[in-house]
Amino acid sequence: MSYNKVEALREKSDAEKLILSNDYIAARTKLKKAQQLFPSLDHITPMLMVCEILSASTNIIPGYETDYYWVLQLMPSSAFTDITCQYQKFVSLLQPIKYKFPATELALKLLQEAYSVLSDKKKRVAFDIKRGTSWVNYESFESNPEKDCNDDKVNGNNINILESGSSSSDVISEGYKGIFGQFIVCIGGRYGQICKISGGEAEITWLKPIPLTEGERRWFDAGFPVACGSFCLDTEKSGTVGLKGVFSYKCSWDSGVTEELYEIYPKKGEVWAVYDDFDLEEWSYNPDIIKGCSFKLVEIITDYSIYNGVECGQLVKVDGFNSIFERQTGETNNLHIGPRDMYMLAHKVPAYRFTGGEIYGVHDGMFELDQLALRNPGQELNNQNMVEDKEPDFLIPTPNPNPQSSALGPNWAATDFTTGQVWATYAGKDLMPCQYVLINNMISPSGLSATILEPEPVFDFETSWKNRNMPIACGMFRAKEVKVNLDISQFSHLVNCFKSTTNFIYKIFPSKGEVWAVYKNWKSGWNRDNFDNCKCWVVEILSDFSDGEKMMVAKLTEVKGCLTFFQRVQGEDGFEMVRGFSRQEMLCFSHQIPAFRVPGIGGHGIPESSWHLEPIALPPNNGKR
Repeated sequence: MSYNKVEALREKSDAEKLILSNDYIAARTKLKKAQQLFPSLDHITPMLMVCEILSASTNIIPGYETDYYWVLQLMPSSAFTDITCQYQKFVSLLQPIKYKFPATELALKLLQEAYSVLSDKKKRVAFDIKRGTSWVNYESFESNPEKDCNDDKVNGNNINILESGSSSSDVISEGYKGIFGQFIVCIGGRYGQICKISGGEAEITWLKPIPLTEGERRWFDAGFPVACGSFCLDTEKSGTVGLKGVFSYKCSWDSGVTEELYEIYPKKGEVWAVYDDFDLEEWSYNPDIIKGCSFKLVEIITDYSIYNGVECGQLVKVDGFNSIFERQTGETNNLHIGPRDMYMLAHKVPAYRFTGGEIYGVHDGMFELDQLALRNPGQELNNQNMVEDKEPDFLIPTPNPNPQSSALGPNWAATDFTTGQVWATYAGKDLMPCQYVLINNMISPSGLSATILEPEPVFDFETSWKNRNMPIACGMFRAKEVKVNLDISQFSHLVNCFKSTTNFIYKIFPSKGEVWAVYKNWKSGWNRDNFDNCKCWVVEILSDFSDGEKMMVAKLTEVKGCLTFFQRVQGEDGFEMVRGFSRQEMLCFSHQIPAFRVPGIGGHGIPESSWHLEPIALPPNNGKR
């Protein structure tokens, strides 16, 4: 972690030198690399913004020298309120680094110049005329020149603050490849990279998803849309599209583990449509099901995590409005989408978030949604709980954290923790993530108060195991009186569990898609000596735990030459080594190992189906405890 920070600071230093030599694009590339090395690097976002503003200023308009729409990253049809909001946002972002980062003062000056022209009607008209003669065919983009800052009116019961399809002009507002890097847009439910713009058309290279499971591959082969996951450029599929009214929205993305990968996942604060009653396995085998499917709308509460997926809150329509929605309150209206269930997210819905006071009856946190992105507008959203209880007395706890997903061994921050969450912490002489705690509150920037969850035996064999002072990782747990103060570095991962609605009992069992360590040659009659000298297998969970049925797992083995990559073991007959575990045998599970798959890793000689495991959670000494 400290090494990554040192390397990130070195990249930042190089970026500063490049800015002083007016090489803004190269400087931004250096800063992006620094961000990947150490995402929490101080002021990384405003530093990137400085590079983007300075890059935009190099696009010359005769008589003005600078294209001010590019500087403010706005479309020509933007209203006065949009211009003011964007200007204030950028200025507040850059002010803290005004005297700390090279050329920030110049960027602020450019913002002021852009605002002084675009906020003045006469100056803006003159600028637009000169700009129009410079940018041939630019008027091909969807625009509304008559829209003014006072033109937002309530039509019936619907305020038109968000213009459906208007974001198509964002292509020019933020640039294309060579200005601000590779630019990805969503067009009709597909992602594409804009390579060039000319003659009223854009040259597009389409992105294709990289499925990780058999179910995802069947889904993709059936032609269903894929909105989340890892993507790569499909060099065999490119073409041109007209610029007018075809773009849905500009897409935010992150670099994958290899340069050719694009990671597209929901961001905190966005609105997405999710498939109702989604079942990847069944739907991928029966493509006709999707034809009659319906959607629910959700607000993304946490950024995507490779370990935990995302947490969502269900949206419902506000009475008296056609396109304004608000989030339902209460834990039971939250939806957890795990990292293996991301295909449940159908598509992003462009949305405007109200701050309160815009119109009567609309409050802070409400959304106006783009009606063109609501594919089944005639369907009324119901108020049913989106989380299906696996048992009548239990519900899924919320919310999830927002860990950094760029590498294993997360660098946790205070914002990743919320009161009521259950986490696994490193404990025992081997410091494996085998102790569960309930978060109480933060006591310092890097310290938390937590309550230890103690095993609550249900069966005699569990009581006997506990009485021998043996560790228990699966079963029922109770929050009792033992409180501890822990440093952030002692936390491994958020635990998927079920919480009793009537008491402080938590049900914790392995879930499908997780990776666990299992005691090798385990016996129910073990004593402490047996445990201290045991070894562990690593297994992938193939089915969720259910009373009365065996939970199926597949044995994993280390990929040759790769200490942290594991793949399924195949026997001499070519079949994978799979077996079931009964309720009583759940005592042989040692701890969960945080893990995720790496798209595109096959290009480096490692099987695509391999798991990348958290190194410090691997059983020590080649599996010996």
